[in-house]
Amino acid sequence: CNYRCSYCFFGSHWDEITPLDRFLPVAEQWVEAWEKIYQKHGTAKIIITGGEPTLYPGFLELISAMTRRYWINIDTNLSQKLSWVEEFARLPANKVYLGISFHPEYAKLEEFSQKVHKIKDAGFDYRVNLICYPPLLSKLPIYHKHFVEQGFCVVPNPYRGLLQGKTYPQAYTLEEKKIIEGMSEKLQEKYQFWVSARMEPICTLGKLCYAGRRYIRVEHDGAIWRCGQYFSNGEQSMGNIFD
Repeated sequence: CNYRCSYCFFGSHWDEITPLDRFLPVAEQWVEAWEKIYQKHGTAKIIITGGEPTLYPGFLELISAMTRRYWINIDTNLSQKLSWVEEFARLPANKVYLGISFHPEYAKLEEFSQKVHKIKDAGFDYRVNLICYPPLLSKLPIYHKHFVEQGFCVVPNPYRGLLQGKTYPQAYTLEEKKIIEGMSEKLQEKYQFWVSARMEPICTLGKLCYAGRRYIRVEHDGAIWRCGQYFSNGEQSMGNIFD
């Protein structure tokens, strides 16, 4: 990732993982691998996250090819240049969803807004995420108001993690919760549910899970893991998408 946000769950681990990125398949290899999956199992939804996935070499070409077979969901900070965003906007909007996060520690408001307009005007389904990090929370309604006035879909993303010995979102004060609720009240029902689930996580302990059956996690080197949450906790991978 090209950002080092103070609230990132990955935090200081970037320096640890960078030396491990020894193998980056080229776009053509990914397309070939997913074509084999398609021929055997049909289409699927592919969620591409990071880090910042748009920095991947040949990313535009990769998404252009993948949308012929798959529906793509991309998490991005939209930090690429405006010219890059304009080229991206030529991709089939009906096959791509964008979760666009605004990070005020790095992004410039007007420049960011201009890029989101390119995405919105091209007809993409998208949302703008505002990370509700407690030290920044008092400023978020200002950004929220600006984005709403631009006609954007804006979704507050409750912070989850430790901060100064407190566990969030449980540690939000009543005032902080009101700020988040105020930014959520006019959202579509699906996003209101999402924010609510982030504020008060749903307990799934003891319930059946489709991990490894209906969905999998594929790492940057092609390794396949049954569970997207616990792939590094001593489990063995299910194989490799390039095999």
